[in-house]
Amino acid sequence: MQELAQNAVVSEADTGTLVYWPQPNEDGHYHQKTMSSTIRSTALALDAFAQLDPENILVPGIVRYLMGQRQASGWGCPIR
Repeated sequence: MQELAQNAVVSEADTGTLVYWPQPNEDGHYHQKTMSSTIRSTALALDAFAQLDPENILVPGIVRYLMGQRQASGWGCPIR
């Protein structure tokens, strides 16, 4: 958990502190996709904190970041 916390990006926004784990936009060619994205990585980090260290000071910022990324169709790509 300590290493995960050390690799978090913490930034200030109008809505408060945001915490996330950035990933590159390109995650490989079609058959090599890893499903990596900043939103997915941050959600997985939140899951780890919720299970192992729910009182961690980063948790509110992680939730704030994820809620700011939510769209009408959820957190994934919009259906076209």
